[in-house]
Amino acid sequence: RQIENALQWKELLPAFSLPDSLPDLNELAEFLGYKKYDGSPGEAFNLEIKELRENVRVIYEDIFSPGGHGSFEKMAIRVVLGHTEEEQGRRFLESLGFPKPEETSRNLFRLINGRDSSIEAYTHPSVERFAPKLLRSLSDLPDPGGALERLTRIIDSYSARYTLFDVLNSNHSFMELLVAITHGSVFLTDILSKDPSLLDWLVEVGEIRNPPDTKKITKEFLSVNRGCESNEEFTKACLSIKNREELRIGSRSITGLADTRETFANLAILAESVVKTAYERAFGLLGGKDFSRTHGYAFTVMAAGRLGAGVMDFGSDLDLIFIYQSSAPLKRGAEISEYSVKLAQIILSLITGGGGIDKIYDVDARLRPEGGASVLAISLDEYRKYLDTRAAEWERLALVRARPAAGNDHLAAKIENLVSSFVYRGRFTRQEISNIMNIRSKMSDNSQKRYPGQINVKSGPGGQADIDFIAQTSAAHYGKETPLIRCRDSLDILKALGAAHLLDRHDTATLIESYRFLQDTEKCLRIGSGRSVNVVPLTGSVDIARAAGLLGFRNIRRFRKKLEDVNALTQEQYNRLMGKLLDEA
Repeated sequence: RQIENALQWKELLPAFSLPDSLPDLNELAEFLGYKKYDGSPGEAFNLEIKELRENVRVIYEDIFSPGGHGSFEKMAIRVVLGHTEEEQGRRFLESLGFPKPEETSRNLFRLINGRDSSIEAYTHPSVERFAPKLLRSLSDLPDPGGALERLTRIIDSYSARYTLFDVLNSNHSFMELLVAITHGSVFLTDILSKDPSLLDWLVEVGEIRNPPDTKKITKEFLSVNRGCESNEEFTKACLSIKNREELRIGSRSITGLADTRETFANLAILAESVVKTAYERAFGLLGGKDFSRTHGYAFTVMAAGRLGAGVMDFGSDLDLIFIYQSSAPLKRGAEISEYSVKLAQIILSLITGGGGIDKIYDVDARLRPEGGASVLAISLDEYRKYLDTRAAEWERLALVRARPAAGNDHLAAKIENLVSSFVYRGRFTRQEISNIMNIRSKMSDNSQKRYPGQINVKSGPGGQADIDFIAQTSAAHYGKETPLIRCRDSLDILKALGAAHLLDRHDTATLIESYRFLQDTEKCLRIGSGRSVNVVPLTGSVDIARAAGLLGFRNIRRFRKKLEDVNALTQEQYNRLMGKLLDEA
């Protein structure tokens, strides 16, 4: 109690975790009177804490366990099978961190026996070995009840639960992985619940150790295209591959086998493979080869946004622009336009699945000229006229990330040159930079109105968008005279700006560190919740505890403090650096 009081007095907030760093631990130990000890006060303090906790645990086990060797194991089995007295079982589960022991007891019973609660529980040999291991693993988690509920869903969908228990008993890594997935990600749990055979694929085949193989995935998608008769069958098959690969990518991320940059790059490769396959199928369905030959026709799908930058997150949508070119006479223009729109519509339909349960990705096609009010596909000549005469300054920023994703390579090269000439056509005027800053201000205001008192790590004040605007505005502003900075991803732009001495070394390092932290946070929110979220939940929610844990924070308070500090610093840098661009224009 003295330590708890000292922590809370020092922090002026609820605090229950000892400091991570030795200097902070020394400071706390000295505050508690450990100055008289030789050596490090923190180390002496730690030794005494360890001995005290061990003594408490001995007494606790003696009081609450059935007695004898392996008492925890015996109590775990009794709780799983519902053989304990109500109060004894409740207190045992509470001691392991389960805040709702009655619900936990029901889930444990269902985990072992399935959905039929009328059957009489019995001790299968695999259960005797599995139950204690499981409860020990879950007790280390911030949300053991939630992890248990999700694990129960997966095992319910698995046809041979006792066989699975035996596998988990014999394979500690498998057990750790399954607990990590069920605790860390609702999203990945849902994938496994729908297709439990992926457990065998992920672990027994050892696929989690391997990053996605681009060539292998592309070949598999093309095989699906050839083998599916209907578009509905094609979309379902592509979704199955996508789910499997997202399970691989997400599991590698949660277990630390891949960092955020690798995770985002792999998700982008997967999405691009889907776009390429959808284009190939749509092109084939409309007799594209014959049409191209007779009309001198070409069609290209351009990717913008996160797909264009190659940094897709879980739940990201696809920003696509459809552009075509034809050498046919002008009188055939209506026919060419109609064909192009039809081709784009089929591509969208294949990817979105009509917006139903078989949707592979959401698609946003509003970056095309005139947005949603215009036709879905535009000719290269019309696109050139639009960029030359009607495009707004903010579109230069948006098209920094644009690149070809599928279609005719020759046309793609023309479009890339056209877009590059537009984006990097020269420095912005003072009015143009002012307009860009007004757009960003409106984004921030809208985020604050929609999520009052919460932090939006993507579009809110101090979020990723602040750094994106700094990077993309600078790239478009200086890119004509400094080709080195013509990158698509904001992190690459920031590094190039620093290398070209267009950004102060300290600002470069700080922006990169902040951007990585904000991206890490967004990834953990999305992979954890199973939703396309960018807002950090209020303190006390399970989602924020899960995100903090995935990011390596020992408590929510420290995570929120770090996030608030990054937000404040990013806002200061945005105002200063964008103001500097404005003054120099």
